[in-house]
Amino acid sequence: RAEEKKRTDQENLGLFGEHMLSFLPLDLPFTVFIPTPSSFQSLMDAIGDSKPLNTTSDPEVQGNKSYSLQEGNRNHALISRIFGFSSAPVRIESSMIPPDGIIVEIESLSGFRLNLVRIPPEGTIHVNNLVCTTMDISRGSIVIHLVEGVLMEGEFERSVIPFKDDDDGVDDNGN
Repeated sequence: RAEEKKRTDQENLGLFGEHMLSFLPLDLPFTVFIPTPSSFQSLMDAIGDSKPLNTTSDPEVQGNKSYSLQEGNRNHALISRIFGFSSAPVRIESSMIPPDGIIVEIESLSGFRLNLVRIPPEGTIHVNNLVCTTMDISRGSIVIHLVEGVLMEGEFERSVIPFKDDDDGVDDNGN
């Protein structure tokens, strides 16, 4: 079984990840699947907002950040919707996922079904077919798992990511 990558509360979640966590008080038991900073950047590129993503929490640098996360703007609205798909009011640590490929199903705040599974023989944990790259980051009562990708319901995804019909007749999702 592959050794899971576990980190402390000092793990860099990136600007968008920290913003997602700001929606919760630290004393509530929650599980949050936060996209890696590169996954957020890929999402921003896909929706046509390809400014460089500042992932630092340094206040001096944040004053010059390319993206605004003020309440009421598009980025804030996008992150709050992703938060609803990616957060569950239950604490699920990696040790709670069975090693034999059995799916653990939980419901996110938005009602979106999250299926967690440990894939044998490596033992990597996936949520809705996305790989969890870093597990069990603790912030108060919250457990955070970094995910390579962005969890979102299909209809919402289609509403934010423009369909592109290139010469090959294949959209950006390979369909």
